[in-house]
Amino acid sequence: PPANDDDSAREGMGDLDPIIEAGPALKWFFLGRHPRRYLYLRPAIRWTAFIGIPDNLNIRHTGWRALINLIYQYEPAWLGNRWRLGANLGIDFADRRYHGTFYDVPDKFANPDRPKYRADGGFGGFSLAGNVSYRITDYLSLIVYGRWDAVGEAVYKDSPLVEEENNIIGAVALNWRLYTSKKQVDARYHKQ
Repeated sequence: PPANDDDSAREGMGDLDPIIEAGPALKWFFLGRHPRRYLYLRPAIRWTAFIGIPDNLNIRHTGWRALINLIYQYEPAWLGNRWRLGANLGIDFADRRYHGTFYDVPDKFANPDRPKYRADGGFGGFSLAGNVSYRITDYLSLIVYGRWDAVGEAVYKDSPLVEEENNIIGAVALNWRLYTSKKQVDARYHKQ
């Protein structure tokens, strides 16, 4: 979100407001930590809510998500200490309320092209992402990112609101770090 009802699948169903998520995550470095290479598992539980923008700031709970990500990061010294490569494999689970927020079709919005549908809770798909970061200065980095999301086996795959089973996202960004503390928690892992 935000998604509006101009989209053909959601036509007449009303807009979806932006969503916020909050919750704990754990990083488990099951192979240990290395100076330039990290492989870790990151399970997370998230409380989700719509936030009414721009008309109001009404926050409405939309359910719970559980995400499990396997993350790999590599800072190759042979590329001059300015490059960082990353990959992320993730699986997504959510409760019925969360999936229903996006994929339910209530009776009042059903029609011959969009039958009534009620989503279940459970598996919500997987994603595979990669990124390359180049540190231009100590405070400015250029990042290129790509992600493939697949929902072909998700519990809501039969919803008439699912138009694609695969989605590919790409982005380019400039990251400007305003401040870095002199003492870093992970400094012992970044020694040259």
